Amino acid sequence: MKKSSLVSIGIVVAFILGSGVAYYSQQNFSTSEAYINEQVKNVKKRLQLPNQIDEATRLVDITAEPKAVRYHYVLSNIDSSQLSNDYLKNYMLAGVCKNSEILENLLNRGINMEYSIVDETQQNYFFSITKDDCPN
Repeated sequence: MKKSSLVSIGIVVAFILGSGVAYYSQQNFSTSEAYINEQVKNVKKRLQLPNQIDEATRLVDITAEPKAVRYHYVLSNIDSSQLSNDYLKNYMLAGVCKNSEILENLLNRGINMEYSIVDETQQNYFFSITKDDCPN
């Protein structure tokens, strides 16, 4: 796996969330589902999908789930033989957990970050990052 691809994923996630979370954190939504729906709607307005992040990583969709924001990625032209859900999650944890906007406006509200990733062999990877995954 090209390390730059995963680094790019982390950078894009931080950028995407930072572009919309601050505005919606100040709104009064009666449910987290309404908050999640508005967050996803705002991000999709700002980011044209699919979005080629780098030569190997494409963000194809962002969806609102009942208790999460889910990012859908396609990886291509990589050696995915070493990839696993645990590997990908551990790689992404540091970037997500260091982002104060993600922590304050999503994870601390009980809204998880979900990642659905498929590679060119059609191998699927899926993991969630929750507030409990991030050290205090």
